[in-house]
Amino acid sequence: MICKSTNSIEFRTCTDYTTSKQKFKIVKCQVCGFAYTNPRPKAENAGQYYESNDYISHNDAAKGIFSTIYKLVRSVTLRSKVNLVKKTTGKQIGTIVDYGCGTGEFLKKMIDSGWNGIGVEPSAIARKQISEKLNTTVLNPEELEKIEDNTLDAITMFHVLEHVYNPHYVLRCFSNKLKSDGMLLIAVPNREAKEEKIYKEYWAAYDVPRHIWHFRYSDIEQLCIQNNFIIVQYRPMIFDPFYISMLSEKYKGSKSYFIKGAWTGLLSMISSLKNKKYSSSLLYILRKHNTQNKAV
Repeated sequence: MICKSTNSIEFRTCTDYTTSKQKFKIVKCQVCGFAYTNPRPKAENAGQYYESNDYISHNDAAKGIFSTIYKLVRSVTLRSKVNLVKKTTGKQIGTIVDYGCGTGEFLKKMIDSGWNGIGVEPSAIARKQISEKLNTTVLNPEELEKIEDNTLDAITMFHVLEHVYNPHYVLRCFSNKLKSDGMLLIAVPNREAKEEKIYKEYWAAYDVPRHIWHFRYSDIEQLCIQNNFIIVQYRPMIFDPFYISMLSEKYKGSKSYFIKGAWTGLLSMISSLKNKKYSSSLLYILRKHNTQNKAV
């Protein structure tokens, strides 16, 4: 997917703990080192692996300790994401697409702050929940082309790109839809995270088979080069190592997963302060390559 080589070796064998309990292989390219789930479900069959009340981002009614933690963190980070969009674009109002908008919490915050918001979401369940709470356009990913070119001030993909079957097409489409000074914000798990080395096949951010691609910084950098974007800035998602480590401990069968995961998450966060490229997840701020770079 990154270097076009078909030579790969087996890297990890992980379990789908959310729905099927099946095992899926992750392979690594022998040329560039990029890792991806292979074989993976066909795109038309992928929906069944999201059909769980435990899949929090698509279901406001999800319950349990991890759902509670997720929603608490989400409530804290939503405002910071709104502020980040305004800071990176330099605009207090504009038009934004949230691709993979889930149940629409972030989209609602952007609309409440004065922005024109458009959602893109493959899950019919999530789209139904959005329609019940927001009066805005929500598209299927297949309808992305309906958006007029050069009209968007910002596009966000928070923990979505790793799910997308056709990332090159989506990024090229984004490049067309963004204005010349538009910004693209992408957050993805980072395969070079410190806790990945600890948990290995139990690392919750692998989340097979929903996560197809398993990115490093260098992979995102190459993906940008191939699709007319440059990385303006990148930063850690500071809450992610705690959530991911606690869930990883649970997958390992640890009885004290909350405490052990919190401790590992803290160590991982401290490590990422020294080198961001070892962060659990990274948020990338991107600009189209044919426009002048500016500090953010």
